[in-house]
Amino acid sequence: MSRPGVVFIGTEEIGWRCLEALLELDARVVGIFTLTEARAKEAVAFRSFRPFLDRSLPVEFVDDINAPEVIERIRSLRPVLAYEIGWSQILSKPLLETPTDGCVGMHCSLLPRHRGRAPVPWSIIFGLRKSGMSLFHLSAGPDDGDLIGQSTFAIQPDDSATEVYAKSVDAAEQLVRIYHPQLEAGTAPRVRQDPR
Repeated sequence: MSRPGVVFIGTEEIGWRCLEALLELDARVVGIFTLTEARAKEAVAFRSFRPFLDRSLPVEFVDDINAPEVIERIRSLRPVLAYEIGWSQILSKPLLETPTDGCVGMHCSLLPRHRGRAPVPWSIIFGLRKSGMSLFHLSAGPDDGDLIGQSTFAIQPDDSATEVYAKSVDAAEQLVRIYHPQLEAGTAPRVRQDPR
């Protein structure tokens, strides 16, 4: 029996590392969507996904992941699951509803704390000594979907944003390695975020 098809949406170092982890786990990646080179300068920690083309992987370069023609292309791939990691747009409802098992993403905080933009700089501004990465089901609201898993890391008093980001990338990769097999098998946890 064929393994479930996975679509990957991402850019930046964090997306690259998580995609590499999926490929090492033998995920059946049916489509990879990343930013066009023209838009790349807008991304933090950008890393080109162009080398994946050299590995005969299905990479497509887009400006707007929610454009109707892009959603139609993703729909044509018939994915069971989509990952969105290192992408600054909130996914539209039609895109969220395209994979049969939904879309999952990452956020660099221990959700529900510190939802929203720039969690790495905010962790330093708030003087946090502990933060982490959250893998969760994407929903219409920003960073408010059901949690799958979290990985915690320490923040030292003299850590820079670059150092905290590097820790978050390691944590994200770890979460993919732990939970992708469970997502594929339909056994991954699904815990509602407690707004308190």
